[in-house]
Amino acid sequence: MSYIRDKDGREVDFLITKDEKPVFMVETKLSDANISKNLLSFQYNTQTPFAVQVVNKKDILKKTSSNNLIQYVISADNFLGYLP
Repeated sequence: MSYIRDKDGREVDFLITKDEKPVFMVETKLSDANISKNLLSFQYNTQTPFAVQVVNKKDILKKTSSNNLIQYVISADNFLGYLP
């Protein structure tokens, strides 16, 4: 697990890999429920199947997809509730 950053300073908070291939990435935001452009860009460029934006707002759950890539925006309490 690590974060990724490009030469222009844009970054995504977490990149989860398996066998050195990207599996999903996570971006955290305080309240912005609009999907991060950086998250979308990194997801597309790395072809990471899933991208999740976790926000500190209640009752948020959005799912979108494009080019066989899936994006979620989810409340932090819901996201953390899915973890073992």
